[in-house]
Amino acid sequence: MPRPKTKDWRALENEHQPSGLHVIVNGLVELEPDQRPVLTERASRAGQLGLALTTEPSDEPDFDGKVWKAASFHKEVKENQYNSVRVMSGDMVVADFPVLDDSEHARLLARQTAVQNAAMDVKKKASTAKKVVKKAVEAVKEVVGKVAQAVTGPAKKRSKPAKKAKKAKKAKKKAPKAVGGWAKGRAGKTAKKASRAKTKKAAKKANKRAKKTKAKKRGR
Repeated sequence: MPRPKTKDWRALENEHQPSGLHVIVNGLVELEPDQRPVLTERASRAGQLGLALTTEPSDEPDFDGKVWKAASFHKEVKENQYNSVRVMSGDMVVADFPVLDDSEHARLLARQTAVQNAAMDVKKKASTAKKVVKKAVEAVKEVVGKVAQAVTGPAKKRSKPAKKAKKAKKAKKKAPKAVGGWAKGRAGKTAKKASRAKTKKAAKKANKRAKKTKAKKRGR
């Protein structure tokens, strides 16, 4: 039989109501879903609580895979009757761990809490250091950009968009031509018409005068 997988073993000596003390043992065992762990007392040396780990069928539904199940044991004891616990599976030692009373357990929890807090402080300091470095890099980039701009001069203005160029072309097409273009052509045509009209008028007057002169000569 292979050695079972177990974890998180602990044994606490607590006051028992209405009086006396109890040793309470707890741990986790990896088993099939339709099995459950059982802890029973076995012979051991003085000052050590010996426990045998076995399994028995469970009413829980079965499925493929394994799960962690809680194993527990308790016994009424005298003060400091046991200093440690050994859990066996057949002839194999599964776990050895101390028995802690309330004060010892409280000190253990305090040490664990202190270790966790120290780890959190280290993470916070590392995060703060990263932020400081990031800000420093951004500041350096900003200074370098300003220096480069001062050396090369301000950036050239971008050319106007193509839409503005198209509008300018349309406006240019709509604008009247300068003198010498169509305006100059119209002015020339108008001047020619006026000159022709004057010439015709002068010719008419000359004909009238000639007719009057002939009529006078005939009357004589």
